Amino acid sequence: MGPLGISGFGTLMFCLMAVGASAADKPVVPGKLAASATRVIQVGAKRAVGSLAQAATQAKDGDTIEVDAGEYVADVAVWHQARLTIRAV
Repeated sequence: MGPLGISGFGTLMFCLMAVGASAADKPVVPGKLAASATRVIQVGAKRAVGSLAQAATQAKDGDTIEVDAGEYVADVAVWHQARLTIRAV
């Protein structure tokens, strides 16, 4: 079982995607807009956005995706946005 309860190939894909996040990005308070107007999309079983795939379709350049711990079985996401931050919460 990998980070966020993702296993096997999903762990590799999620890790590769997360590596692309910039460490220089400013921290964003959940639910608030940062000075540069980035959004925070919270993903989890008890959230409005329940899957990584759903978050990927809603995300815009510069957004922050916060992913709750849990199992995201067969949840495949392709991220086309620039300057995206993906973090486990």
